[in-house]
Amino acid sequence: MAAKLFNRVASLRIAAGLTQSELAARIHVSPETVAAIENGRQDATLITALRMSHALRTQVPNIFREQPFPKLIGSDRGESRTA
Repeated sequence: MAAKLFNRVASLRIAAGLTQSELAARIHVSPETVAAIENGRQDATLITALRMSHALRTQVPNIFREQPFPKLIGSDRGESRTA
């Protein structure tokens, strides 16, 4: 059974002032892939997670983890579940 991952790609991307298209260009994937990862429809590959961490200037565990992230005050997109 695969572990379920939580991510906060959307909130980190927005905080960095990036659109889905801009992040996608920086990490060499399509904007649809970024949307699918943000919405939990697709898991990020290791290379994509590493590229995201570089583009978002944070470490992978700050983007993806097995436990839910605490909700950010004033944020309605602070976490997302991936299958």
